Amino acid sequence: MVQECPPGTKNTGHKEVVMNHLNSFLIEGYVTKHTDLTVSPRGLAHFSFTVASLRSYKANNYSIEDTSFFPVDVFGALAEGEAKTIATGAFVRVVGLSLIHISQGIVR
Repeated sequence: MVQECPPGTKNTGHKEVVMNHLNSFLIEGYVTKHTDLTVSPRGLAHFSFTVASLRSYKANNYSIEDTSFFPVDVFGALAEGEAKTIATGAFVRVVGLSLIHISQGIVR
């Protein structure tokens, strides 16, 4: 996003580049393993699945394919709806926020 300098500040004639500091991502790939829908004692739906994303690139004149696996957690009404439509093998596009859990020295 580009915006003009705020009023009252020195205007050098250049536009200021403002970056959004968002913790967001986009992943495309296939659903692997099993999908799991659970409901908490408070009634909150939780749907979890794993997305496998294939990346191809060249290094030293060799074509390399690398697969990364991303665990995905969906909550609430969206979780209930997605659980009805997403199954193992489905191609999905996931847009969301990244959360890091640190537990007993393990980063997931």
